[in-house]
Amino acid sequence: MSHSPESARPAAQSPSGAHLLTKGVFWLIALVAAGVLGHWLAVLAAGRPGAPGAGPAATALPLMATRTDFGTALEHSEFRWTIGLRNEGGAEIAVERFLPSCDCLRVTPAAARIAPGQEVEVSLEIDTTKRDAAYQPNTTREFSSTLLADCRVGTDVIRKEITVHGTVTGVFSVDPKALDLGQISVLAQPLPPAWVPLRGPGATVLAVVPQVDDTGWHAEAVKDRDDQWYLRLTAPPALPLGGVTLPVRLAIHTASGETTRQLVLKAEVVEDIDLSPRSFALSPGRVGDQAEETVHVRSRSGRRLVIERIAVSDPGATAAPRPLDGGAWEVALTQRIASLGQHECRMTLVVRDQDGRRSEVICPYWVNGLQQ
Repeated sequence: MSHSPESARPAAQSPSGAHLLTKGVFWLIALVAAGVLGHWLAVLAAGRPGAPGAGPAATALPLMATRTDFGTALEHSEFRWTIGLRNEGGAEIAVERFLPSCDCLRVTPAAARIAPGQEVEVSLEIDTTKRDAAYQPNTTREFSSTLLADCRVGTDVIRKEITVHGTVTGVFSVDPKALDLGQISVLAQPLPPAWVPLRGPGATVLAVVPQVDDTGWHAEAVKDRDDQWYLRLTAPPALPLGGVTLPVRLAIHTASGETTRQLVLKAEVVEDIDLSPRSFALSPGRVGDQAEETVHVRSRSGRRLVIERIAVSDPGATAAPRPLDGGAWEVALTQRIASLGQHECRMTLVVRDQDGRRSEVICPYWVNGLQQ
């Protein structure tokens, strides 16, 4: 049997199959190269000198923090505690810097060098008065703060996290934190002393030293037989007219140190004669109608008063005073509505108290006339 030359040649591979094989090999090589490059870069980054962070070296840092639990302490804005850092390795550890996690923690020294087998002391000043939204006064609560230390061992810089923690008990809460005396007559002076209770474990407090900015005021802390502390505030003999805002700082000394609290005292010194209402608007009415209002006049300091004269700016108004018990008065105002729209009037009273002092008091009011 004879064969043609064409049938004796092997079958040729199609061009499309060769192209797909070449493309698959290319992508396989690219993926392997990318994996090798990524691994090399990761190793290089982990071993780069001066790069702090976690990694195989970070877990092997032979630095032990001791005395990180300060136990139970009274709340204090400058609570002092000392921790230890011990080098348990065979090479020197250089702590290049400390990074507190919040402004409630201050560290001394700023850096340290620790030889193998040695321990250094690090002094902490902690503001344990820092509170969260759930804080309740006079309660015992857990406190913790984190301190980061960047440590160099040879060419590696490794970050060490240290947590300082303990239990904090509140010393005092000032109740109320703002003492508002309200309106005070300029004649009702000197004021009686104001007493503010200080809530807390008073038996643990050695002394309370109040401080006020205004030298006319006097403040002292008093403790009773039940170890309850009180703040006694005494005003100067005479206060001028106007508002009074007085910050009072309390330095509270305990066996563990000193902490502070603050109270704000507020008052408004006013004239002695009080009108109620001080101003008013008569009920709207039609032109020709009459509107009425009653005004009470009294002394804030309890003095007996005499109304000597009343004048009303609108000729269609009359005012009739009537004495009340205790030296107070009431004035019945009757106003005839003479025109449309709103207009302002005023009633002026001349009042004399039992000591002969005369005061002129003005009471403004408004009239509103409606269409018939």
